[in-house]
Amino acid sequence: MREGLNPIETGKKLYEHGEEQKSEEEHGQDTAEDRHSRIVQIGEAVLLALVTLTAAYIPQYKLPEQAQANALDNDAAAKFNAGNAASLVSDNYVRITVFLAAVLFLVGIGSSFMLHGVRYALITLGSVLLVVSVVLILRQPGLPAS
Repeated sequence: MREGLNPIETGKKLYEHGEEQKSEEEHGQDTAEDRHSRIVQIGEAVLLALVTLTAAYIPQYKLPEQAQANALDNDAAAKFNAGNAASLVSDNYVRITVFLAAVLFLVGIGSSFMLHGVRYALITLGSVLLVVSVVLILRQPGLPAS
């Protein structure tokens, strides 16, 4: 657990001090005790700021779990990227399956037409889709290693 000064709380205290000072100045209540209190508070704020700055850039200070956290973060990023790549391969296989189903549909429906021109057009389109599918299959990565 990190220990140290909370800059938000320090800023809040400085703001509250400034508001109190404005209020006192508006009422004309500036006593020696008030001035002494303000000087002490300013000294405290300066001291706190110096300690905060000194403790914040010590290069020797390292969190013991930081290296493990970095390694786990890198491992998670690598697995996320591998998952994205696998998702793209999966999408490509689905696309290929749709192309092959379209080939089956075109050839199957082509036999119901009596016009030879329509049948030839459907067979040609089906053949083109089959060639595209085979090329896409050959470009896909192999099975993953187990």
